Amino acid sequence: MYSEPTIYILVPVYNRAAITLEFVDCLQKQTFQNFKLILIDDGSVDDTAGQVRQLLPETLVLQGDGNLWWAGCLNKGINWLQQHDVTSDSIILIINDDVLINQDFLKNGIETIKKNDKTLLLARQENNETGAIEETGVRVDLQHFNFYKADNQEEINCLSTRGLFLRWADLKNIGKLKSGMLPHYGSDYEFTMRAYRQDYKLMTSNNVYLQHDIYNNNLKFKKKNRADLRFLFSNKCDINPIMLSKLAILISPVYLLPLNIFRIWYRTIKYLTLTT
Repeated sequence: MYSEPTIYILVPVYNRAAITLEFVDCLQKQTFQNFKLILIDDGSVDDTAGQVRQLLPETLVLQGDGNLWWAGCLNKGINWLQQHDVTSDSIILIINDDVLINQDFLKNGIETIKKNDKTLLLARQENNETGAIEETGVRVDLQHFNFYKADNQEEINCLSTRGLFLRWADLKNIGKLKSGMLPHYGSDYEFTMRAYRQDYKLMTSNNVYLQHDIYNNNLKFKKKNRADLRFLFSNKCDINPIMLSKLAILISPVYLLPLNIFRIWYRTIKYLTLTT
């Protein structure tokens, strides 16, 4: 008798138990229940892991010391998968804890990925106020080092990891995230672009979508603090020029690298001039 592959769900968390529990509540309501939640807790002091285990006692918790960030957390989860008896056809879901998913999210994700070999599937992001789709994949223009929302499937050459499905065999082949160079922002783009260069298909689906629970608040926070130099050069800033420079080193063709590095720092100086 054929059995469905297990979905291993990698979820980094840090000190936002209430938000994490909302996500876990969504998992409890899934129509597809053959999943293993792997919570990578990077040093929380609010008992996030303990509260999650009260709802899902079978949750596996991997502890960090507060210095893993996003990429380090995911690599810790990948290390665990490598060390245990995970079958090649198992599905890996990388996802944030600050999202809300409908009850068929896992079922639709696994059905879609099963129909597409050598594929990375990203959940589309739906605005929780308007219902508009805001995430349909990314088109990276390396000639000018710009990142755009993809208008169609054919344009996608990059994805985030906010709801990313892929087979365990494919994840092993693509490799881990570059946590040393890109501990947080940019690590997902480098990972998926690396997969794209290895001829993996990057796609989204109308049937697989989520809502980012605190999207608008995060956006306001970033815009408010980007002009603060300490924040601008921290791992918490998505336009940190050091991070962007490292990303450019990893994804740019050699002949474009000097110009892309110049663009990053020119835009940073221009941005600071306009915001101060």
